This record gives sequence, structure tokens and C-alpha cells, in this order.
Amino acid sequence: MDVHPLAFSSSQFSDAVNYTFRIRPVPDATLLTPSSDPTQEVTIVCTFAGGVPLIDPTQTATCNFNFLDGTDTLTFPTRTGDYTAGGSGQDGQTRTFAGVRSDPWFLDLGKILKLNGGQPISSDPGTNGLAGQNVLSIVVEVDKGHLPGSLLAITAQTVRQ
Repeated sequence: MDVHPLAFSSSQFSDAVNYTFRIRPVPDATLLTPSSDPTQEVTIVCTFAGGVPLIDPTQTATCNFNFLDGTDTLTFPTRTGDYTAGGSGQDGQTRTFAGVRSDPWFLDLGKILKLNGGQPISSDPGTNGLAGQNVLSIVVEVDKGHLPGSLLAITAQTVRQ
């Protein structure tokens, strides 16, 4: 999950938001429609606390894993010696990272403006206007045995607490 575009090394996650991953099985690969059964949903909810903007950006991340076969909680600091602007925690095969990462999105603003203006655009590879920019990211890795199937629908959302 990527949030807070144009993040910098001391950017922080909001303490007023639940960062939620919702995972449901997709029972029919031809339809690609997630299950409508809420009892088949797995959720991962991360919250953040602490830190002082621009002074001490270190926050405490708490991620609650609500698997079909049980629950787990992982708590870790968002700044550690292993990362310049991020931190991670691990419990068995469940790992989570939260912090600043390079923005993975490609945006050629010049081509978008031409296209929106009705002008033809060239077929050259384009220029990434976001190269060198960062986002705040939450990355989660779990054993697939905790997940509700082999084909999954995953959404990420931020919800005010």
C-alpha cells in the first residue's frame, strides 16, 4: 500500500487512520469476481502512534492480522538501523515493512496534458515525472497458507478511526 505521495525521509503515517488490506478469494477465474461471503475475508489492519513531526519521525507500527485460522499482531518501530527511513518487523513467516520507498508509479505529465488537450502524442518511451520521488509504503508478506484461496482479490484502503 502506497500513501502520502512526495514523501520525504521524516514523513509519518497518520495516527488517525486504519491502513487496511482486505483479501477475499476469487472462486471463479473466468469471472474474476471476489467472494461475496464476508466470512471468507482476511484483513490486515495497521495503525501508527507516536513520533514528533520534523523532530523524531519514529512511530510505533502495529499490524493486526486476522486470518481465517487465527490472529497475530506485529509491533515494530518505523525507523531502525537497517533502514534510513523505515522499519520492519517479523514473526515467523509474517513480515511487514513501513516507511519511505521510491514511488513506483510512472507519470509522463507532458503526454497527459497533450492527450487531454486533444493533441496527438508521440510513441517515444516518455519521461517519468515522478523519478526520484518517494511515497510512504506498507509492505506485508504472509505465508499463503493463511490466505483464503489460490486466486485472491486484494484491496488496500485508509479508513478514519
